[in-house]
Amino acid sequence: MDRILTGQGMKAVDNYTIGEVGIPSMVLMERAALSMTEYIKNVISRDKKVLCICGTGNNGADGIAVARQLVCAGYMADIVIVGNEERGSEEFLAQKAIANNCQVKFLDNVTTREGDAYNEVCHRIQNEYDFIVDGIFGIGLSREIEGVVKDLILFINSNISKANKAGNVLKVAAVDIPSGLNSSTGQIMGCALKANYTITFGARKAGMYLCNGKDVCGQIIVRDIGFPSLAYEKCLTNLQSYSVIEDEDLREYLPRKAHSNKGTYGKVLVIAGSENMYGAAFLASMAAFKVGAGLVKVITHKANRELIYSKLPEVMINTYESEQDIENIPLIDDILWADSVLIGPGLSTATMANKLLTKVLQICREHNKYLVIDADGLNIMSADDNLMEMLYERCVLTPHIGEASRLMREDILTISNNMISKAYEFSCKHNVNIILKDSTTVILGIESLEDKCNNRVYVNINGNPGMATAGSGDVLAGIVAGILAGGLTKELVWEDMTKAIAMSVYIHSVAGDMAAVSQGQTSMMATDIIEMISKVLSI
Repeated sequence: MDRILTGQGMKAVDNYTIGEVGIPSMVLMERAALSMTEYIKNVISRDKKVLCICGTGNNGADGIAVARQLVCAGYMADIVIVGNEERGSEEFLAQKAIANNCQVKFLDNVTTREGDAYNEVCHRIQNEYDFIVDGIFGIGLSREIEGVVKDLILFINSNISKANKAGNVLKVAAVDIPSGLNSSTGQIMGCALKANYTITFGARKAGMYLCNGKDVCGQIIVRDIGFPSLAYEKCLTNLQSYSVIEDEDLREYLPRKAHSNKGTYGKVLVIAGSENMYGAAFLASMAAFKVGAGLVKVITHKANRELIYSKLPEVMINTYESEQDIENIPLIDDILWADSVLIGPGLSTATMANKLLTKVLQICREHNKYLVIDADGLNIMSADDNLMEMLYERCVLTPHIGEASRLMREDILTISNNMISKAYEFSCKHNVNIILKDSTTVILGIESLEDKCNNRVYVNINGNPGMATAGSGDVLAGIVAGILAGGLTKELVWEDMTKAIAMSVYIHSVAGDMAAVSQGQTSMMATDIIEMISKVLSI
């Protein structure tokens, strides 16, 4: 299992390594610069000219060290300082002195939009350099960029676009994080330099994946520069370090026991599909089967019965046609039969659906069942405070940003800019697990509130824009219900429900990535994601 750190978390690890372990800052800096230099040497040839644009803090010091190492290795690299050197950090001043001693070329400092220095560096970027190293701001940035730095970043971004359109490729490598990107939230702090490569040190930073992070980081390369494991163990709080599911985590739960039967892998009850809207019920049920659930039963509108059977003969079906029929469905028997329940996909928000959700919540809460609430179930709930108060610790809510806005009563931009903190607040307030879906999905579990497990927050870094297609959310909901029922193994769910939920999101996203390769992001459909689940589970 990998980890993602907030900027504050990484700073804590850095400070502990320097102050408590005793590894000098300049040693870490040399290793960081060397890892970046080695990467750059692999992506450019010696006839390409590099400009390292450096601020006056430690990120700028890293950039200066990169330029010096490139020059010492026979590459062409110049440096321009942006900002007031008198405010430079100790490491910045030391690295500048070393670079001067090695006869690395410094352009005139840029301190203002006016004057020859700014015009000169802009002219050179347009006409002379092939590659830019971004060492202006690092992970500690907490204010909006303005003034000459903003002007320069916007100029570079514009010229990257113009150069690339003209076939004159101008590339950017960011030192640790692109300048202007908030390392914890992924917000753009006024502006951000758009990188082709981000070489980050020690661990991935959360802001690289949240909000706008994916749009500005390019390819992310993580390099170990010598932070000891002790520093991570000693320094990080629960909301400074987030977990990431990897193939090896999934592989641990894949072999099936020889002595097992369909009941071993769980029973899923899917309550989905309004009149003549059978697709969501089919997709969710199929996905639950594909992640290993032994039995799946659907409760849906009577009009959907034959359509679902024709597509998925393995499923069992109970139906209703009116509100009175809902009273006659053996709902409590079906829920007691199931190991997990999913309600919401394609259900509609009509009075009949509201009544169904209310009954399901009451019964599942009373019997402490795993309950996944998705799509229309969330829309019904967001308009009814009484339903919100019925949530409990085995509920999993699966909102996308728009649905979350209605549930949380916050505007979409606020949630998008603060995904983890907003999901955390909601999870704590309602004692509920939440999968908050966006280009990067955040999973907030509640078990570790009582120290049952170590990982409360997971960030899913897989997936692609092609998954923004009808039915993709229904597939995820079915996967979650299937996993919670025991589709991989019931032991996973018993030991760590949060990890089981995160594993579900991982399976969905990797299947989506495989579907994008097979079909293309533009053409892929939800059924393509389902077809790839078996390949994900064959790793």
